[in-house]
Amino acid sequence: MPHTARTVASVLLAGLWLGGVAGGFAAWEAYDATPGPQAAGAAPPTGPAWALTFYAHPHCPCTRAGLAELAELARAAPELDVTVVLVRPAGAEPGWERSPAWDAVPGARVRCDADGAEAARVGAVTSGHAVLTDGAGRVAFRGGLTRARGRVGESPGRRAVLAILAGGEAPAEAPVYGCPLTDDR
Repeated sequence: MPHTARTVASVLLAGLWLGGVAGGFAAWEAYDATPGPQAAGAAPPTGPAWALTFYAHPHCPCTRAGLAELAELARAAPELDVTVVLVRPAGAEPGWERSPAWDAVPGARVRCDADGAEAARVGAVTSGHAVLTDGAGRVAFRGGLTRARGRVGESPGRRAVLAILAGGEAPAEAPVYGCPLTDDR
């Protein structure tokens, strides 16, 4: 192959490779920014004036970011009663839910939702689904606390919860980014 033809072929191959890499990163970013499904449901069991119940898949890599945001909320609003509900899918062995997620939020109550029955009742189908209720059990907010899949930092969900707790107006929903709650991987 002549020198010019090899150069053209090398440039074309390099261009294709760079295009493939760019396309892969674009697909990855699109996946990170695509929320999981949400469903309507009843309010979770409540107690004090404001309660935030967070439903999580204990082995979802995105759960770490949601729990970090939940811990930030708990620090910013110490009056908030926080509960973490770790969903154990049907067929998973007892204790499967015991992961680092169990102790991730200091001061939070943690419990297991075997077979995801409670999560299904409140409409939580994606890991990271949070439900904020007032003392009467009325839902003030439902949705996610992260800004994208596995990303910590300022988010519409965190802003909404803090605004509601401060007595302000805020959206009642935010997208949830995470794995399906009943996926046992």
